[in-house]
Amino acid sequence: MKKLLLSLAIIASMTPLSIFAQNHQFSCGTTTADLEQITNRLLQNREEFKNVVEMRGAVAYIPVAFHLIAASDGSGRVAEGRLLDMITTWNKFYADNGLEMQFYIKYLNYKNDDAIYNSPANTSGANKAFAIKKFDALNIYITNLAETTGGASGGTTLAYYTSGGPAYDNDWIVCRISEVSTSKATTIAHEVGHFFTMPHTFSGWECAPFNPSASDSPLAPTLVSCGGSVFNVENVARTGSDANCTTAGDKFCDTPADYNFGFITNGCVYRGIAKDPKGVAVDPDETNVMSYFLGCSTFLSGEQKAAMMKDYNNNSYRAYLRAGNQIPNQNLPGTTTLQLPANAARIGIVNTVNFDWADVPNATGYVIEVSTAAGFSINFRSFLSTTSDFTLNEAVAGTSGNYLRTEPVYYWKVRAFGPYKTGTAYSATNTFELKTTSVNEIPGINNFTIAPNPIEKDKKITLNLTTENAFEANVKIITLTGQVLKNEKRTFDLGYSSQLLDLSNINAGLYILSIESDKGVLNKKVTISE
Repeated sequence: MKKLLLSLAIIASMTPLSIFAQNHQFSCGTTTADLEQITNRLLQNREEFKNVVEMRGAVAYIPVAFHLIAASDGSGRVAEGRLLDMITTWNKFYADNGLEMQFYIKYLNYKNDDAIYNSPANTSGANKAFAIKKFDALNIYITNLAETTGGASGGTTLAYYTSGGPAYDNDWIVCRISEVSTSKATTIAHEVGHFFTMPHTFSGWECAPFNPSASDSPLAPTLVSCGGSVFNVENVARTGSDANCTTAGDKFCDTPADYNFGFITNGCVYRGIAKDPKGVAVDPDETNVMSYFLGCSTFLSGEQKAAMMKDYNNNSYRAYLRAGNQIPNQNLPGTTTLQLPANAARIGIVNTVNFDWADVPNATGYVIEVSTAAGFSINFRSFLSTTSDFTLNEAVAGTSGNYLRTEPVYYWKVRAFGPYKTGTAYSATNTFELKTTSVNEIPGINNFTIAPNPIEKDKKITLNLTTENAFEANVKIITLTGQVLKNEKRTFDLGYSSQLLDLSNINAGLYILSIESDKGVLNKKVTISE
């Protein structure tokens, strides 16, 4: 089976971070310098490609390195299933808008680091983020916080794009875990727009929106200041002497003038009284993904899409996204069938559980989810495997002896996925029950031993114990994955008991010998050798 590549990067030092930030909730950390830089590249691309005939129909498949960041103790990482759902919606959003860009997983990189997790824009967090950056993919860091420096204050930054200065050293996207979901996929779509030179539709108004009240003049000024720079205010006119859409605002003429009205508007309809400097009422496009109308984003304009494709084809900045790139597998992986542990299995060991499921064609990875609640809401864990099996223990679960413990029941399911086709279904949910490995869980039992151990294949093993009360029990041989290979009803008399158990026809390996009564369970590990 093909394996999903995991990020391994050895990077040297890093220059100080310059942030181009995006906030979808009442503030923006965009610095004027970065805004000007991305706009300059937009205009440079126009000049470079002005005589190039645009070819339509060929989809650009763009490799992405997703860095799934957790706290230093391993807690808080985004669940892979949420990421897969978000990628599916993001790609569909771009496809439905006629943008010939699609994104696929080239790397899933796991990193535990408090600095990146909580402060990715600070010097320490940014340096550590740079150290794991991949240089042949679009890098997206999924973190707990995405707060930035510069720009307006207030609100919560949900995601941002940073260019890293004129050298584009950093050139990545940071997104909060809260935005990784099907319903919020436009957050990533917005940031990728920045990555490929799309400014905000309200470019120049990042520091504060234009918001005239009934007692103030609704007429916008001809110039607006933000972050120490001065910008021309975009007029409503698209043609004629009053049109300045190629030199003001976002520099696109097929996106209406917008003075950051999404910042002050609740809902998806602007009902304000603002007029442009020429006295014409402003009617923004509340559906544009590069605006700030939250939850209303459904549209990209033709000029916006063309600008993104021009930047993708720019050899100075984006050649690394095309170098050696391949079209990912277009086939959707199917649903797997869970095999081990068998459904409703009672597993006789608590520090390791081995999972197995059927291979799925076209799958490059599998997400395994485990929980102690049917809704996967309590003691939830999510894991990644590149093969159709997985071993869960306390270290993998990120705990020290308190996850795999005796519970009424554990629930688990598996989801196969491909690098591009991520909108796959989960398997059916199976359950298993863990039993303690203690050797004295039946009251009144003393000196429980088995011999010989290890035992040769096709031999008999002796069970020895002393009991204060006679009892009946099922004596079982169980695999480490919970499969019962042998089950015999036995009676143990008061006092000392010695009984033989035939292990013929059981293959060499490690097993659990379990004595299960209505009073409790005794477990011993037994090794069968060749």
